[in-house]
Order: sequence, then C-alpha cells, then structure tokens
Amino acid sequence: AYPILQYLPFGWLVQPFTFSCGERNWSAYSHIHNIKRNNLTNKRTIDRICVHSNLRLLSRNKEEY
Repeated sequence: AYPILQYLPFGWLVQPFTFSCGERNWSAYSHIHNIKRNNLTNKRTIDRICVHSNLRLLSRNKEEY
C-alpha cells in the first residue's frame, strides 16, 4: 500500500517511551506550586515552569556543567 515506507529505516519509525521528561516536569511543577505558593494562577505557574526549564537548558551550555 505504501511502497516508499519500505525504504525508511525502522529506527525512524520507532521512538522509545520514557517517563523521565514527564517526571522532570512534575517535579518542577511541585517545586514551584507548593503549599506556600498555592495561590498562584495557572498562567503564572506555567510561566514560572517555563522560566525554570529554560534556565536549566541555559545552564547546560556553561563549562561548569
């Protein structure tokens, strides 16, 4: 039915399933939105999680990492 697909490597069609990214996100969320800060709005919480994630990515570019 799809003869062109037979020429694609099988590795391109299969991606491993892991929970590590989801666990990392929930860990950051629970760190930011805890009992002391449970009055944060959803938008502010998401903004803080994005800042936290971006700072982690930027810190990987440093030599100390």
